[in-house]
Amino acid sequence: MFDVLLFVLGEPPINSILFFNTARFEQLQLIYYGALSSKSFAELELTTKISVVRCFYNLLWCTSKLHEVRMPSFVPKSTLLATNFLSLFEEQKLRPEALEEIRPYYLIDKYDVSYHTNLHPMRAVLGSEFTNKFHKTLAEHAYTKAKDTALRDFGTTFAAFIATKQGSISVESLKNGSFVAILMVEFIKFHFKKYTLIRGGAQSGTLPSSCILVDDNYA
Repeated sequence: MFDVLLFVLGEPPINSILFFNTARFEQLQLIYYGALSSKSFAELELTTKISVVRCFYNLLWCTSKLHEVRMPSFVPKSTLLATNFLSLFEEQKLRPEALEEIRPYYLIDKYDVSYHTNLHPMRAVLGSEFTNKFHKTLAEHAYTKAKDTALRDFGTTFAAFIATKQGSISVESLKNGSFVAILMVEFIKFHFKKYTLIRGGAQSGTLPSSCILVDDNYA
């Protein structure tokens, strides 16, 4: 997740071992420890975050035996996060476009259990506004029942399908009924091909969810 932090901060990729021996790399380590103690950076269990911090520290410590690595005078504990670096992370200016690119698309069921559907391929083709409306509709359906893996798979599969249409589809074209009718036939073919190749047979339970596409509120 350190690379995610670099991305949202707008830091250039690390392409030289020499960078490990700089004051900036030392500062980035502290920002990362602060980020992992923040609820807004990663929705992980406390024990998982502690493990990530310790693994990151141990990796750098081992690397320092072979190369020069500038590390802060900080040793992670086995039961606590470094919350004293939280303010350092919160002072950082994060790139809004980067946050939008990596944001999760959660669905929450009627028991408040959250799960993720991958709509990023759709956002790249149809934009954030359309994708957010699509996600909102999925979320409204998800909240009325227990965890629906078919609904999750529908969102992910349809987003992957839209990605194959880049250059030939737009939000405006989705206002055309004839275009949408043809698109749905192509999507059903795409769906069956995917599950035939991956799972040896299509899951018919996913397909009825496609009815939510027939909604003028998207376009």
